[in-house]
Amino acid sequence: MIYNELEAQVLGKICSRLKDLPYFLELGLKPDHFVNPEYKMIFQKMLDVLDEKDEVDIADFTKTDEEWDEIFALMDNCKLVDIQIPIQDLIESYNEYYLKSEIGKILESEYYSLDNKVEHIVQKVNELNMKKKEENKVFGMKELSNIWYEDFEDEKSIVKTPYEDINRYFTFEPGSLVTVGARPAMGKTAFALNLALLTAKKHNVLYINLEMSNVQIMQRFLSIQTGIELNKIKNKRLGDEELTKINLVMEKLQDSKFRSMSCENNPDLNFIIRKIKREHEKENLKVIIVDYLTLMTASGFQSKNYEVEHMANRLKLLATELNCCIVVLAQLNRAVETRGADKRPLLADLRDSGGIEQASNVVAFLHREDYYQKNVVKAKDFSEIEFIIRKNRSGELGTVRLGFDKKIQRIGAMKDEQLQEN
Repeated sequence: MIYNELEAQVLGKICSRLKDLPYFLELGLKPDHFVNPEYKMIFQKMLDVLDEKDEVDIADFTKTDEEWDEIFALMDNCKLVDIQIPIQDLIESYNEYYLKSEIGKILESEYYSLDNKVEHIVQKVNELNMKKKEENKVFGMKELSNIWYEDFEDEKSIVKTPYEDINRYFTFEPGSLVTVGARPAMGKTAFALNLALLTAKKHNVLYINLEMSNVQIMQRFLSIQTGIELNKIKNKRLGDEELTKINLVMEKLQDSKFRSMSCENNPDLNFIIRKIKREHEKENLKVIIVDYLTLMTASGFQSKNYEVEHMANRLKLLATELNCCIVVLAQLNRAVETRGADKRPLLADLRDSGGIEQASNVVAFLHREDYYQKNVVKAKDFSEIEFIIRKNRSGELGTVRLGFDKKIQRIGAMKDEQLQEN
């Protein structure tokens, strides 16, 4: 089958079923898979429309300018080659052709480079082949052993959290979903931002923000990094020395591998997942942080419990697909407040769904004992946070003590009742 004809058949099937475009994306189809520049342009236009709406309709492609007229004509031609083959089979065949094409490009790009030996070319081809076919293959024990040894020898595959005491329990394992739950005022967002900022010193991090503006995120980052009180930065009460310090920190932050995506105005799960996938294609993300789960929405669910469970499962699948770690913040229900003397959260306190627990590799909670000690004299600006690990598929359960400097939103390891520098 000629490559161009196969592309036309795939696009023809999509043009005939535009409302199912999100499903086709889940099968792994991307604009870069199309060699024909016109087909690639059409598919990209579909994605652009999908970013603005929940679904794509043929009416979106019937505008009057010449470019859109050309697109509409090309789509009509593709629909003529729509054949009665299931889209899954078409895309599978297409992926095989795409794989061969990519291998050809690798061989072309490496052929004239004297510094690149045959082994290096073979390695690149194998990586591409594994990426396409590994998840559908049945492995024997010998193959599984080889995969383990390769992974064990690759230290770069380990993405550690910024906190050594937490790393004793778990790291940001690729394909894992880590849920961090807390009641309001425990420091969820401060923890997430510290986690993101410190991890992004070495690894690509995407922060999905559903609650704050980008200005507010930057204000917190500057406070964490400079040690200048957050309120002074918010209210713009800064002296010359403080401005100099901020400018120096701003320069350093230019090298950060941190990315932020604000989704306050569009918290739709499908929209967010599409955006994450596009960013991952560009940046090869290692950690994605979602602040927070129940602020996202998914249509078609009468019960909030089912909606939240669906969103948690989708995020877990996404972590597996992208081979990265997703950290999601979650609210806890009010049952914590009505408990007796010990108000440390339990797994049953996860709000709206037990499905979060089922989907997660790790479930941890943030707890501040001083928040509940109403009759005890306590430090105004400093608080101890307990990071309580209640579920851990790959390790032990336990509690890590962290220090929280509320004035500058910095969270770090504790040592002798003091906050350590990270």
